[in-house]
Amino acid sequence: MTDCGAHDPTILIAELLRRLGKVRRKRKELEKEEQRIGDDLILARKYLKVWRRNENIEGPLEPLPSSAVPQSRPRPTRERRPTNPAMSIVVDAVCAILAEAGRPLGTAELYDRLLARDIEIRGRNPDVVLTTMLWRSRDRLRRLDKLGYWPADLPIKSPHEVLSRFDNEGDSASKPLHVMDKAAG
Repeated sequence: MTDCGAHDPTILIAELLRRLGKVRRKRKELEKEEQRIGDDLILARKYLKVWRRNENIEGPLEPLPSSAVPQSRPRPTRERRPTNPAMSIVVDAVCAILAEAGRPLGTAELYDRLLARDIEIRGRNPDVVLTTMLWRSRDRLRRLDKLGYWPADLPIKSPHEVLSRFDNEGDSASKPLHVMDKAAG
């Protein structure tokens, strides 16, 4: 190890990361140069074959030394995307969760309730993945401004009535919305 970060390990880490980046950039440049030289070798061999034919030179070409043959490097593999449950499974579960809750729910709460049902949404940002799934299911779900999602086939009161329902401490606040609709009608 180097002596530059003897007193402060953060300085040592920063210096090592800088050096690692520099080495990786050099390696990338060298790989590109190696590829160019390999391409030039292939072209030069083709030119040599044509030249030998035009000069009526018989016999096989001398093989290139193995060290000169361009090495084919495997392409770096990308990390596979995590597999998520089918969108239909997620949307079915969300509709059931919303019907049980009796009120619109936001993405974060839906995500938590899906996890409780062993339905895990994976990805760098699972909330965004879930939101995308819900958005793509506009035929089955609708997003109510500032309230969350609700099944498209279930009636719901206006957002103002829903908000006032949660503000009041009365008996109706504990009833699901579809029960309130039936009781009012």
